[in-house]
Amino acid sequence: MALAGCSGGNGSSDDGGADDSSTRVDAAGDSGTTDGGVDSGARDSAVVDSGAGDSGPAIVPGSTGGPVLLFSDLTLAPSTGWSAATPTRGAVVTVWGRNLGVTRGSSFISVGDVELSADSDYAETWGEAGKPVPFLQRVSFWLNDVMPDGDAPIRVTVNGEVSNALPFRVGGGNLYFVDASATGSGTGTHADPWASPSDCVSAIVPGDICYFREGVYDQKYNGGKQNIWLRDGEVPATPDAPVAFVGYPGETALFDSRTNGSRNFHTSFRFVSRAITLAKVSIDAYAVGVQAGDDARIIGNDIRGGANFLSGSGIVVVNGNAAVVYGNAIHGGRTENRLDHGIYISGCAPRAGNTLAWNYIFDNSFDRGPLIVVNHQENRCPADVFVRSHFIHHNLIDCSNFPSRAIGIYDLSWDGPPETEPEPTYVYNNIVNRCGIAGNAAIYQNAANARFFHNTIRGSREDGFSVSGGRVVSSSIVNNIIELDNASGDYIATDFAGLEVSHNLYFGAGAYSGSDAAAVEGDPMLIFDIATDSYDLGAGSPAIDMGAGDIPAFLTTDFRSVARPVGAGLDIGAIERLAD
Repeated sequence: MALAGCSGGNGSSDDGGADDSSTRVDAAGDSGTTDGGVDSGARDSAVVDSGAGDSGPAIVPGSTGGPVLLFSDLTLAPSTGWSAATPTRGAVVTVWGRNLGVTRGSSFISVGDVELSADSDYAETWGEAGKPVPFLQRVSFWLNDVMPDGDAPIRVTVNGEVSNALPFRVGGGNLYFVDASATGSGTGTHADPWASPSDCVSAIVPGDICYFREGVYDQKYNGGKQNIWLRDGEVPATPDAPVAFVGYPGETALFDSRTNGSRNFHTSFRFVSRAITLAKVSIDAYAVGVQAGDDARIIGNDIRGGANFLSGSGIVVVNGNAAVVYGNAIHGGRTENRLDHGIYISGCAPRAGNTLAWNYIFDNSFDRGPLIVVNHQENRCPADVFVRSHFIHHNLIDCSNFPSRAIGIYDLSWDGPPETEPEPTYVYNNIVNRCGIAGNAAIYQNAANARFFHNTIRGSREDGFSVSGGRVVSSSIVNNIIELDNASGDYIATDFAGLEVSHNLYFGAGAYSGSDAAAVEGDPMLIFDIATDSYDLGAGSPAIDMGAGDIPAFLTTDFRSVARPVGAGLDIGAIERLAD
């Protein structure tokens, strides 16, 4: 089936469910309409800054087989201060990427002009995969006293090939250490660590980093209902001088709000202060694993949460502007309540939207509660500002254990004219496996403006996309694979007349009969195996080279960081077949 009216389950007003409409952005960055789209005047901040603050996503680097670095845990760190026993060592920094090699051999990291060529420069096994997501590798290394303060981009060289650069600055403040097994009061040094995180929270100032050693941290350490709570302004950090909480290399620091949890102790980390980094820790939460505010960086954590229902929330909750949630494993939800989610974007974002990327969201039982939801319903913007673009990309969402919706654009804090329209939310290069639940599509929109490019919906249990409701202003569904495991499902369920649909591949529910004039039909021949990190199109897939070319300029890579296009044109879906 093709385009049909949306059932009530897709657009219900009480659970973050929704539908969509759309405008296109061409590769030059002009907003407008192509292929029958409707120009509603919506801002496309991914390309054009309309004056409300920072705009647009970072370009995801790509290659055709060479090394790629995607993100780091820290953006600022000192080149000395690790320990008295190793006075030339500074902070440990971790980078994540692809094609880094399974052993180091002659490969090395460069920080600015300094090459780290000795095995002793590295704090963990080179190129570890599954730390914590299965489709990325990581490398951890010490800064050293040869590195001068200032800008020092990070690169990796593998088999003589040099990667892209990640922005980084050498500098900052103190390095502190906490060890759950320590005895005595401690001084926070490597040799004499604190036993309690409360000491670190009391001591840190902008630019400082606190490393947590192996152990279980299961108390409320500084008040509130959390393991750690940084109140508004408690630490005056900024993006140029952040504060970081990081797991010690090669060890597991577990923050546990579940064992002793209750409705008065339900969250592991709550950051109301801005510019806080949380990286490389494990979390076992009664309800919320992390609640983050402006300019937060939630990087490379293993987050188990959502064990108990409070009032509707997320394992990760993002409030405010310019937060990034990169490379986390988010799992373990068991409330069976549609008001809970894997990642929940809320709050107002008038300066810059939030970015969710390279996360692995799996094994969550939240009924039809979407595993990623954008919902500004509760924490709305004032009438004189508007939500900037959020970017949701390169995530793997697996519903094979429990059916659910994958991604939902539910409320963008807009009640119609004369308020200024929110900018579009961009959803691209995501792989959605076995999602969709009775009466509810795998991906949906029911408000404002959204753009869906190059996603792969594999084996939806119900509909593919749903776009409906009177609050939808614009929506595009372009270059997506929509594979249904439901012969009676709708590829796109919609009641929105302005929906732009173009160059999608349809398979599993019979012949397509909708408005996509460039529709491609047939088995996409998806290769999909999480255990072996295998995601590809089979030779001869009808998706190869059949995508629309006039897409946003920032869509330069596929899910695996392969540079697009390979061959004569863009492949449809999240994967660009490298062999062709």
